Amino acid sequence: MMPVTRDSVTLDLATEVARSFGSLRFAAYGASMLPAIFPGDILQVRGQAVDEFQAGDVVLFSRDCRFFSHRVIRVEHNCAERTLIARGDALPAEDPPVHGAEILGRVISVERGGKLIDVNRTQSVWRRTLAWAMRHSDLLVSATLRMHSLRTRIARRAASRATPSAQESF
Repeated sequence: MMPVTRDSVTLDLATEVARSFGSLRFAAYGASMLPAIFPGDILQVRGQAVDEFQAGDVVLFSRDCRFFSHRVIRVEHNCAERTLIARGDALPAEDPPVHGAEILGRVISVERGGKLIDVNRTQSVWRRTLAWAMRHSDLLVSATLRMHSLRTRIARRAASRATPSAQESF
């Protein structure tokens, strides 16, 4: 039996919300989907059956007490069961097959800095090339994450200076 931790309780609650209400919003964590999804991006997920996925969709699934948002590479039909083969854009290896019971839904939108970003199906040649480069270079992933962190800190500072404090408004 798995020990009950704060993370496992959060995962169980989020899984229940996704399955009960058909949608979920959460902040991404990790770099496996760079350059499409950065840590801190807000993902909107809508429930979707395994039969409705196509190559290029970003699937949210739960495995080993963790969430994964990875791109569907292909759909396979094995012994009357349909499974998804997915991979993080910045990862060199495919995930083991994703079964219907593991699927929580499809990422329908990503919000970064107040802007919506489409991450499904069509990717520009530039983004596919950058994802390929990230699959082959930990240094590029590290540099990209550092630049993203710096850009996020600068944006937060600018936003905090633009918002008057409560004391100044009186």
